[in-house]
Amino acid sequence: MMRGRVLITGADGFVGRATTAVLMREGYDVLPTGRASRPADPLPGYRVLDVTSRTMWEAIPACEALIHCAGVFGPGVSEGEMNAVNVGGTQAAVDWAASVGVTRFVLMSSGGVYGPSDRRRTEADEPDPQDAYARSKLEAERLLRAAPIASVILRLYFPVGAGQSRGVVARLARQIILGEAVRTRSDGGPVLTLTDVREVARCAVAAVSGKVSEGCFNVGGSKDYQMSSLIRSVAAAVGREPEVVYDESLIGDWRGDSTRIEQILGSLGDADDAIRQCAHDVASSTDRSIA
Repeated sequence: MMRGRVLITGADGFVGRATTAVLMREGYDVLPTGRASRPADPLPGYRVLDVTSRTMWEAIPACEALIHCAGVFGPGVSEGEMNAVNVGGTQAAVDWAASVGVTRFVLMSSGGVYGPSDRRRTEADEPDPQDAYARSKLEAERLLRAAPIASVILRLYFPVGAGQSRGVVARLARQIILGEAVRTRSDGGPVLTLTDVREVARCAVAAVSGKVSEGCFNVGGSKDYQMSSLIRSVAAAVGREPEVVYDESLIGDWRGDSTRIEQILGSLGDADDAIRQCAHDVASSTDRSIA
């Protein structure tokens, strides 16, 4: 089992922090990197790395494995920036990995590459990305597949957990606390596969260790959540009554089938506790900012 140095990009982000914590707990020699000059949570050995900068990559010491969590998404991020970071940054990471002899490259991708569907998507389904973020992640996958490096691609479905400031649960919590309307369809949809970020980290570490073989794997919790029930759960966690608006333009469900990786690692479980933790943390930070 591999126990050499592991480089993590995006270690200052939500998924990267969780993955770094699990690697360190399991005794790996971890080199955490990120764009922030000073991450919110101290990380031993942390180094600043802009993944789009070839010069900065040249200063990174050789590692045996790389977990590529760095990426940008969300409102206010242009398609050009997504392509620069998610695609260009991945190309720079792949080139660096090939030059220093990385033996295992784990890419954090997205279940969004499949597009919306009324059923759980499997790895055999043809990707059909519907937005700039999903297109950039699919192109990053293509770049990695073309490289002469053993690789694992993890297509994540809505990671959630303690300390998360963005994402669907954090957004709902913030809207409910501030008295803003939250949206669902009259049938309760869309339906989403949410994933406890601790399970995402477990999958990433298994991929680095070789327990998960090369290839592409969906990473989604065992439970799907209707938006209407998710709104109720988040509202209960923050102790507020939500203002619900029905919006039939919310088309499509976002659901992933993780059978392939669960056959190796066991069930990825539900995200109930992770949802509560995220909502509680958003409530605490929002209440402080209001005060």
